Amino acid sequence: MEDLKIDKISIADINSTAQKEKHSAQQAWGWLIAICILIVVVSFVFFMWKIPPLDNNKTIDHDRFGIRTLHSQIKSNVDTQNSNNSVITLNEKLLELNNFQLFDNQFQTLYKQYLNAINNYSYIIDDKNVLTGRRAFEKKVSDFLDQQFNNGLEYNRRSKAAVSLFEDFYAENRIECSVHLRILYLLVNLIAEADIDEHNRVVYAKCIRGQLSEGELAILRYHCMTDTGEKMQHYVNHFNLLKHLPLMIIFEFRQWHDTIKDEQSQSALDSLFIFLKKRHN
Repeated sequence: MEDLKIDKISIADINSTAQKEKHSAQQAWGWLIAICILIVVVSFVFFMWKIPPLDNNKTIDHDRFGIRTLHSQIKSNVDTQNSNNSVITLNEKLLELNNFQLFDNQFQTLYKQYLNAINNYSYIIDDKNVLTGRRAFEKKVSDFLDQQFNNGLEYNRRSKAAVSLFEDFYAENRIECSVHLRILYLLVNLIAEADIDEHNRVVYAKCIRGQLSEGELAILRYHCMTDTGEKMQHYVNHFNLLKHLPLMIIFEFRQWHDTIKDEQSQSALDSLFIFLKKRHN
């Protein structure tokens, strides 16, 4: 019987074989893990894009990666800005309204004082008859304008002479006149300096102009020609307060006033002067 031959396997060969098998196993596990990760990533992408697997007809929804969020943020910023602008506009209107209400309250207070100042005038006719208020004021002005006046001088000298007569009238009625004209100045100054729109400014100025009687217009004209009334000149010109002054009643035109005896003709001439002044302005 032949002897059995047994191949001798060295320990080194065994170790080498074991290492190869271990390496192959590690590679297999690595590929398996990589495939699993790839499947998870692909599934996540399909989920985010809302694309069913293997559906090539679907387009990529880029908003899923931030564009939609950016658009939403921009829209939110625009809405916030529009809201802020609306709030600012509303606040400006409220401020304008508050300023107007404050102005109107001040105007009404001064206007009441203006009426009270006119009511302080008195004119004694006799022991039993006394005029008060505007009637007394108009009577005083009528007496003032009916004075004798020399028209033989040239216009500038006539004006100075007329102002001199007014200063005498003012001194005689200083207690009432000073308050009357001072409050009238405060009224027009308030209108001119108030923080209101120009439309309202014109409306209130016209209200004052509409309250001025012919006597007040004449007195106001001469007052503005004095040093005391110099500040009033600007507002009288700016608001055209003497627009309806009948020129035939003032001293400088007394010569033509006395020539035209008919009151209707005098009124017609006054209306013509007012029309010419209006067209000139």
